[in-house]
Amino acid sequence: MRPILLLLPAALALSACAPWPHQVQLRPEIRGQVLALPGQGVELFLSTQPAHSKPCEAAGEPVALSSEGRFSLPRRWRMELFYAFLVPPELQMSLTGLCLRRAGQPAELAALIGQRGDRAGREVVVRCDLRGEPPRSRGNAQAQLLGQNPAICSAEDATKP
Repeated sequence: MRPILLLLPAALALSACAPWPHQVQLRPEIRGQVLALPGQGVELFLSTQPAHSKPCEAAGEPVALSSEGRFSLPRRWRMELFYAFLVPPELQMSLTGLCLRRAGQPAELAALIGQRGDRAGREVVVRCDLRGEPPRSRGNAQAQLLGQNPAICSAEDATKP
């Protein structure tokens, strides 16, 4: 029995993980607004596979828009039972894709929001202005991270330090 107890710490150290329940952020709290012309028929939804080459091919969870085009998504967490020392939660990236579909057009990636675990809990503000000339399609070039402006929407950390 005693040799097993001595080997347990070594086994845990070599596995680079330990039983340590903790929460990992899957999506930050997101609020924003889509500014569109009356009758433009805009639909907003979450990407099912934000890291995929065609992130908006399949419609994910719909995002409700108010009459002023405002929306809000709550923060989403997941409970993890093991702590990975090689990739701790504060270094893990949560990736959220917002897709936009205009009436009669295919869906396109509006914003790709990446937030590292050490910034978890910070709110993200997204602003989409569709009232002007539609942006030229850039394919996957629209998939840019937080702080950079994608072709359709801008996203920024609302709670900068």
